Amino acid sequence: MSDAVLVVFIDAYPYWALQQGSRLPALLPIVHAVRPGFGYSINCQTELFTGLTPDEVNYWCEYSYEPGHGVVRSGALGVLDVFRPWRPPNRAWHKVVDRILGVGTKDIPFSYLKYFAKSGKELFASDFPFDSILKRDGVRVFSYKDFPRLPTPEARDWAIFDAGLDAIEDPETRGVVLALGNLDRVGHWELPGTEPYWAVRDAIEQRTIEVIQAFGKNHPDGTIIVLSDHGMSPVDTIVSLDIEGKFGAPSPERYIYFVEGTILRIWSPDAQLREQLHSYAGGFPDVEVITPEERIRLGVSNPSFGDIIAVTHDHAMFVPSFWGVLPSKGMHGYHPRYETGFGIFLCNRPVGEHDPILEARQVAGILNAAVPDGKCAAIEPVLVS
Repeated sequence: MSDAVLVVFIDAYPYWALQQGSRLPALLPIVHAVRPGFGYSINCQTELFTGLTPDEVNYWCEYSYEPGHGVVRSGALGVLDVFRPWRPPNRAWHKVVDRILGVGTKDIPFSYLKYFAKSGKELFASDFPFDSILKRDGVRVFSYKDFPRLPTPEARDWAIFDAGLDAIEDPETRGVVLALGNLDRVGHWELPGTEPYWAVRDAIEQRTIEVIQAFGKNHPDGTIIVLSDHGMSPVDTIVSLDIEGKFGAPSPERYIYFVEGTILRIWSPDAQLREQLHSYAGGFPDVEVITPEERIRLGVSNPSFGDIIAVTHDHAMFVPSFWGVLPSKGMHGYHPRYETGFGIFLCNRPVGEHDPILEARQVAGILNAAVPDGKCAAIEPVLVS
């Protein structure tokens, strides 16, 4: 597209929020909503930057069902599940185990850790295995991964902005990618659309504008892109599962399940029990079970992702879940059809003939074209009804 590129990635910036007082469209007149991939950030970011669906990268969500290859190999830690009914000691023990294992176990019951491996690949990790703009020669990338010692997402964002400003001044820099995470945190824990949420959004935008102006001064013919992987919906509905109370304790011979904020996955080798579990999951008014045809369309048809995949409707979430026993103020990870889940794409120059709503795979093609000479070609969108 041009001699240099600036990409500012703002995790969980909703398109609906862009329409409420944002200053960015005045600087970047090419504006599109972005329909995310299906799942959480670990896959939405992958699809946005590489164009690859979960089926194509062979992982979906952070944890996968891999008995014999789990976070731990034995069930010895299961004795700690005696604390599962009480949040403070349960959380305390999870933090202790996290430090010992060097991996975040969320609120997964300790006796289940032997079944689940942390197999999701983080886009901004140094060992991320797939090609994207992030691997182009001369592209400088700054994310939360670069500032692990800083105490808060806000502090990390500010360090990322500062690093980006320095990189812009380097004449050898071909592109700069800044990946910011604090708006996602605030969207989960401050009700989206309230004053605390807007205050953080505006502060991030102010620093984004600072970087845009510095880049424009050094590269007047450069390409500037601001984008996000998904939106954020206020949560007003709680779905409470009692799958263990109804079907008994999980085991590989009968069924295993993993439930997180908006997504329920179930594996069962027993066809009759699987049908009962399917009916149970689909019996909640705020839950839909994804059909086999829809799984193919969404790129999650791999059987290892679950014999049953169910997702809550927009504005709803599972509580309690393996994320914890408290609801979030905001959530994402819904079916991609919901407009509140749309992300953003803004650019200072035309990027081709596109509909107002870009698919995540289309964005990957645009990013790849911005810094060419990579392995990824522009990718046609997979439309989601």
